[in-house]
Amino acid sequence: MSFHSSVSLHLSLDDDDQDRQLKLGLEEIMRSLGALSLLTILGVTPAAADCRDAAGNLLASVNCGFDKDTKGWTASPGAGVSRDPADDGVLKGVADSQGSLTILGPCVAAQPNVEYHIGVRLRGVAGTSYFCSVNVFQYSDAHCSEGQDPLGSAAAPPETEWVSLDGSATTSNATQSLQVRPACSGKPGFIVQFDDFVVSKK
Repeated sequence: MSFHSSVSLHLSLDDDDQDRQLKLGLEEIMRSLGALSLLTILGVTPAAADCRDAAGNLLASVNCGFDKDTKGWTASPGAGVSRDPADDGVLKGVADSQGSLTILGPCVAAQPNVEYHIGVRLRGVAGTSYFCSVNVFQYSDAHCSEGQDPLGSAAAPPETEWVSLDGSATTSNATQSLQVRPACSGKPGFIVQFDDFVVSKK
């Protein structure tokens, strides 16, 4: 699956055309995510517990909360990620010149045929972002390189306040590892913050 093609909206239109283009883009992303288990959007949350305290969080030891840096998290070419000191540290994602942002999280070991809880917080802080899709992929090897298969996804337009995405999905009988891949689309250079990633057994 190509995240750039599935989540990018390139807009230089008047307001009516932008609305029509946005609707078409949203329909396109939902079609492209048709094979994924959709997670639940919980809504606006002003605060959240530390992700390192979440029981069994696979990401707790590989930088789930960005209190020091963004080690283990990278952006697609042209986009960028960095640590923002807001709220004791969050992941700041900056879209590329085409209005696209895809982030690759760390690869973590997982077990087959297990239901995992998946959670994250996000908010838009600058520019215009139309929506974000927090995707989770499963792999048949221990290094997130073989047998890629979608596990779950949650899509929502970023708000100015924190929005919490929360849900669950069950791995296949061949799964050995998982990777979180947030992807957002909007106008060039928009900024979205992420925090408190959780992937844990239910």
